[in-house]
Amino acid sequence: MPTGVAHDGTDSFKKLNIRLPAKFTKPVEQPRDFVVDYDAWPAFEFFLKIQAYWLHGFGGITGLDHGAVIGRIKLFESSRSKQQRLLECLEAIEQGALQAWADKRAEDDDKKPDKQRVALTATQKKSIDERKSWRC
Repeated sequence: MPTGVAHDGTDSFKKLNIRLPAKFTKPVEQPRDFVVDYDAWPAFEFFLKIQAYWLHGFGGITGLDHGAVIGRIKLFESSRSKQQRLLECLEAIEQGALQAWADKRAEDDDKKPDKQRVALTATQKKSIDERKSWRC
């Protein structure tokens, strides 16, 4: 996977001799090329226009706000059959995006270290007990 340097101002920090934490200086992953079928291009362009219409829940993104999407479709397409076709294509793109995010989330969860219970030292236990006795 090709990587590149982010144009986020980190060069300015280097010039000022300021060190940033590693998480801010990691190379940015470049997007991969993809192919869009000629017939799906109008739906893809429309999908890019409605990228702010995602609904968020406690588990993350849950899908597109279909009410808002349908309203936007009606603004751009007058033909009922074209509206229906565009909505069907958008739903397919939405499902693909949701599946990709779910796969990425599962991959990230696999990389997280297991949470293990750590035994406290006597000094740490004493410190915790002292804090419990504090009154506000």
